Amino acid sequence: MPAPTGAVRFKPTVQNALSVWITKPDGRLAKAGFQSGDIVVAVDGKRFDSATAMQETISSLLEKKAIAFGVVREGEDVELVVDGSAFTNPFEMGGSFNPASH
Repeated sequence: MPAPTGAVRFKPTVQNALSVWITKPDGRLAKAGFQSGDIVVAVDGKRFDSATAMQETISSLLEKKAIAFGVVREGEDVELVVDGSAFTNPFEMGGSFNPASH
């Protein structure tokens, strides 16, 4: 059945990525190579269907010495390889990951 004329349709947005927000240029995220506006689309080569699943995976990898992040920066694909210890203390991260769509 078609929608009535003038009806508004809402399309659900899937949050399957994480956006990066840098608050301290000397924080661990910036030192690891992340920039504000980066969109994390994969972790260790794996893409996700939700930002929550991606955050849980990052948390489970904190003891790894090398975590590969697939990042989209200004439309270009970038890979950052980061020591998991960069994420162990949220007060030293100097930024945050926020749910996003890609």
